[in-house]
Amino acid sequence: RYIGVETPGRGDLLHDISVSVNERWVGGREVLLEADEATTNAEGHLLRYVWIEQAMINAALIVSGLGRHVTESPNSRYAEVFEELERLAIAGRPA
Repeated sequence: RYIGVETPGRGDLLHDISVSVNERWVGGREVLLEADEATTNAEGHLLRYVWIEQAMINAALIVSGLGRHVTESPNSRYAEVFEELERLAIAGRPA
């Protein structure tokens, strides 16, 4: 699971697009996984920031409108950055 990002769930109009874009971005690629304070959620899913080279996929999902920012304490390392990226995305301005 991406820390700080909620992606569209099943039944949402953007769900299939989000899944497809995510697969194109990370599928079959070497990624760097960065942990925060809590490493798993209540369901036991791993929680990570996902990097490909210099790009953080968590942030890219927010900027592209395919995810929205959510802060789940104690994982808040990039919360301020994500909030600003979401604000800019909603306003339709480039980051």
